[in-house]
Amino acid sequence: MNQVTVIAVLGLSYCGSTLLNFMLDSHPDIYGGGELLWLLRKKYGDGATNVQCTHCHEHCSFWTPEALSEVCESRFYDYIGGLFNVRVLVDTSKNPSWFENIRKHPSNREAHFVYVILTKHPIRHIASFFTNTLYRKSDDYLLNALARLFSYQLPLSSKGRSQAKMFIDKRLKKRFLSSIIRLIYGYYYNLFMNIARTSGGSPVQVIQYENLVACPEVTLSPVLELCGLEYVSSMQQCFKYPHHQIGGNAGPIYQASHSRIWGDADDPGNALRKKQYDLHSGIFLDNKYQKLFDSHEIRWLSSIKSVSSLCKMLGYNTLP
Repeated sequence: MNQVTVIAVLGLSYCGSTLLNFMLDSHPDIYGGGELLWLLRKKYGDGATNVQCTHCHEHCSFWTPEALSEVCESRFYDYIGGLFNVRVLVDTSKNPSWFENIRKHPSNREAHFVYVILTKHPIRHIASFFTNTLYRKSDDYLLNALARLFSYQLPLSSKGRSQAKMFIDKRLKKRFLSSIIRLIYGYYYNLFMNIARTSGGSPVQVIQYENLVACPEVTLSPVLELCGLEYVSSMQQCFKYPHHQIGGNAGPIYQASHSRIWGDADDPGNALRKKQYDLHSGIFLDNKYQKLFDSHEIRWLSSIKSVSSLCKMLGYNTLP
C-alpha cells in the first residue's frame, strides 16, 4: 500500500469537526475516521467503554469486534487505511498531544500529515459550547433552564420554574459564559503558539467553519491538493451517505442517520438537542447564538478583550 496521508484536524469541541469529517469522508478516496484516539483509549482502558462505528454500531462490517481488537499504536494509520482500502484518512481527534505522540511512534513516521486548524467565530462557538454542554446534562435543573432559554414547551414544576429563573439570572449566565471564553481562548492561543511542535514541520491549513458551510469547494480544495486529490461534488451531499466514523457530535450523526434516531429518545436532553437539527436539512450554518443571546449580551461578549483578541487571532470580525 502507498504511503498513508493523515488529515489531522485540530480545534476545540463543537468547532464543526464532525461536519468536516463527513464532507471529507464523502470523497471516494478518503476515509473520515472521526475521533480515532478513542480506539486506543478503549484498548488501554483510558475512559472509553463503548467505542464503535457511529452509523452501524455493533453491526458494522468494517469496525467489527475483531477489527477493533487489532488496533494498536504500531502502524496505527496504516492498519486503518488497509481496513478501508484508502491512502488518505481523516482524524478529528483535535488533541495536539495525541497527534504529537502518535506521529512520533517509530512505526508511524512514514505517514504523511496534513494539519487542519478548524475555527468557528468565537461568539458562534461560545453559543455552541454553551448549549451542547448543557444539553448533555439530564437533570431537571438544566433542562428547565434550557426550555426557558429556547422557549420550548416542557412540563415545568414550580421548583423547576424557580430553578430556571435562578439559572437564567444574568450574573450566573455571564459567569458560565466567561468560563467558556477562557477555555476557547486558551485552547487556540496555545495551539497557535505550539503549532510548529505539534505539526513537526508538516503543512498546516486554517479552515473557518463558516467558509466550509458557505463555500465548501473553495475551502477544501487546498487541503485536498496537499493529499493529491481534487474536490468532488458528493462532498457537498455528505448527509446522503453512511459514515463509519468513531465518535463525533451527535447532531450531525443524527442528520446522517437514515433511521433518524437520536440515542435515548426518552431522555429530555436528547429531545431538546434533536429539535435543533429537525429544523434543518443538509449543511446549514450554526446560528444558535441568535436565539441564545439578546443584542445586549452579544455587545457584551464582543466587548470582552479575550473575545476581540480571539477574533483577531482567528481572522474574524468582532460580530458574527
